[in-house]
Amino acid sequence: MGFDSLIRSGIALASSLTDSLQCDVTLARWNGQDRTAAPTYAAAITLRAIVEPKTVSIVRPDGSSIDVVSRVTILTPLESMTADGRSNPLDPRDLMTLP
Repeated sequence: MGFDSLIRSGIALASSLTDSLQCDVTLARWNGQDRTAAPTYAAAITLRAIVEPKTVSIVRPDGSSIDVVSRVTILTPLESMTADGRSNPLDPRDLMTLP
């Protein structure tokens, strides 16, 4: 059993053990800008995730800070998206709706 198989098995186990703690979150993934420079998004998808409400301040790589109100743990893989300047699998410009 390779390391990647071990990690996948561990995540699958964690997902099954925490199923009752998971809820639906909606993710609209940023995929660029329109001609007016307004952000555009792919169709929203619904994912199961563990949502832990807890407010903390995070310092971004550019030095700015944001207040995070929940920690969201998604235990299923997300496919990469291709868009200039996009970070994968999640991008700071993605929109996530919590319950």
